[in-house]
Formats: sequence, structure tokens, C-alpha cells
Amino acid sequence: MKLLLKLIILFVLSACAQESPPLHKAKVLSFGTYVDVTLYGVTEERARKAILQVEEQLNVMHDQWHAWRPSNITALNDKLRSGKQFTIDAGMLPLVTQSKKLYSASNGYFNPAIGELIELWGFYKDDPQSNKSIPEASVIEDYVTKLPTMDDVHIENDLVSGSNSRLKLDFGGYAKGYGVEQLIR
Repeated sequence: MKLLLKLIILFVLSACAQESPPLHKAKVLSFGTYVDVTLYGVTEERARKAILQVEEQLNVMHDQWHAWRPSNITALNDKLRSGKQFTIDAGMLPLVTQSKKLYSASNGYFNPAIGELIELWGFYKDDPQSNKSIPEASVIEDYVTKLPTMDDVHIENDLVSGSNSRLKLDFGGYAKGYGVEQLIR
């Protein structure tokens, strides 16, 4: 019996002594903030390559969805503001569709259609800290009277149109989360 007990204790202790699989962590700067990447159970070389690939893909998404530099979003906004119906890029359709659903589910508290308002406040700069001016109250009041919403974005299959000349999509932090979700899949 003592021998069996000693063997069990030896087995338990030897199991505890096994090394756990390696954990690799990195911070990737994208969408104006940091994305934490944690990889478990892969070699250091594979982790390095995967982190580099994640960073590259996030940067592509950031460039495509940038709110004020020329991008897929700025091109989309120009077309939406025209009021004409057009074919949306297949990569943009899920982002716009989900944003419309979130707008409805949040009773309008999530409203990525207010890009022009964000711009009025001076955030469409690479260094928003440099903005020292506040928009005039009358400018804000005028904007709010014609407040664009995601209800002003109309989707029919892959055709999209806008019905508010102030419509300017800015997905901000949502795009970051959406992009990370796409990478996880």
C-alpha cells in the first residue's frame, strides 16, 4: 500500500513538473490604439510570423477603413453623399450591414453616420491633440437639425445609397473590433 501511495505521489509530482506550452505576447499598433496578441502553444518562430501577419492585415484594414485619408470609406462616403445608388465593395458590405443592425439595436446610440460631426470637432487629424478650436454652437445646432443616421444608408442586395447629404461613415473603434474578429475567424 505504501509503495502504491509513493507511486501515485511520484506520478502527480512529475505531472506538475512538466513545462507548460510557451506563451507569446505582443502589442500591435493599429487603428490608432494597441491590439494585444497572445499566442499559446506555438514555437517562437511561428509566433513571430503570425504576429507579423496579424499586424500586416490590421494595417491593411486600417488603411481601407480610414475615415479621413483616401480609403474605401472615404470613397464610400463620397458616393453615399451623392444620393445615387451604387454597388458596394464586397468587403465593406458586412461592416455597413452590421453597423446598421447595431444602430437599430442600440436605439441610435451607436451611430457611425456622424463622421462629419467628428470632423467638426477636429478629430480628423493624425494628431487630434493639435486641435485648439471648438466649433461654433450654431454650426453644431445646424448639423444636429439634419443629423444623419444609419437609417439614411439604404442597402438592397449589394446596392447601396444614402439619403442625407451630411452622411459620413466613421466606424472608429468598431472597425478595430470588427477587424480583430475577422482575423480570429
